[in-house]
Amino acid sequence: MRNKAVIWAILSAFLYAIYTPIAKILGIQCPPVYLTASLYLGSAIGLICLYYLFKDRFDTGEQSVSLNDLDSLVLMIVLNIGDGILLNLGIKLSSAVSMSLISNFEIVATAVICGEKITKKLWLVISVIVIASMVLSFNFSSLKISWGIILGLLATILWGFENNVTKNYQ
Repeated sequence: MRNKAVIWAILSAFLYAIYTPIAKILGIQCPPVYLTASLYLGSAIGLICLYYLFKDRFDTGEQSVSLNDLDSLVLMIVLNIGDGILLNLGIKLSSAVSMSLISNFEIVATAVICGEKITKKLWLVISVIVIASMVLSFNFSSLKISWGIILGLLATILWGFENNVTKNYQ
């Protein structure tokens, strides 16, 4: 069972990693809003397929969504739409490599926004990511700020807020 979880985690990481270069290629002809819609439509189709493939393994004892959850659900949807559009705009304005690297800033945003207990090792990791993000957001050849990277950073901050909202449902 544990090996299957590792395989699913690796597959998930792989699919996440290939999105940025694919979006860069598709972004030449496709507006960022359409890319974002396609991303979430593809995710929905994938989840529906997984549900029907593994329906017998789903826990039926879970609580369903209630009206009390409506405000959090709407907030999560708005944040996901916002971060997807910002990410795709950032991909369009910068290199796919830079955007792939800058998406690691989500770790920083989530840790800080969620108020997680941050150990010395985690502070070291956060510091490295922050420094790398600062270096990536500055174009040294023209001495200008990369607006694509800034949009990517804003997308990761929205992901951090969204992760804060979803942590209440785990």
